[in-house]
Amino acid sequence: MSCPILALTGTFLLLSGRTHTCLDESKVGTVQRVEDDRGTVLYEQNADKLLIPASNRKLFASATIASCLGPTAQLSTDVYRDGEDVIVRGDGDPSLGSWRYFREGDFDQLAETLRGQGVTSIRDLVIDVSAFDRVLYPGGWKLGNIGSDYSAPVDAIAWGENEIANDRAVENPALYAGTVLREALDLR
Repeated sequence: MSCPILALTGTFLLLSGRTHTCLDESKVGTVQRVEDDRGTVLYEQNADKLLIPASNRKLFASATIASCLGPTAQLSTDVYRDGEDVIVRGDGDPSLGSWRYFREGDFDQLAETLRGQGVTSIRDLVIDVSAFDRVLYPGGWKLGNIGSDYSAPVDAIAWGENEIANDRAVENPALYAGTVLREALDLR
């Protein structure tokens, strides 16, 4: 049997028009249905198998990124200096400071780089989240789930997946990221 290629590459979901032998059913939980804009089913495997969903939002986010930015796009977090100010511009990089990607020391490395450049004080630390709108919680989320780590706010900057101790989510991703970076800089 042939079906479109469905592959996860980093955080991107890629769906090509080429055909390939279907995924080994013993290694895939379920892919309910992938459709094009006309509603044509492009891929379906184990669609009748009932399983507990595991982070399905990553699939939609990855598909959106691949569709809007292209399959080779990479999200980044950029850092600029403007005189005595440091500006951190988020682009939605989900791996920034994440233990899942062994990146907990990202801000420590940044602080060390700044110190290596002779930065001994910072007047203003600006966390720029203008790449995203200000809707941090999708309208369909249940209110009772807000604040849990599995419903962390969605923003252009996500330090440590916007999670804090005791399986909780941060309320303000920019403020949280700025606080963690300030602590790493230790330049108050």
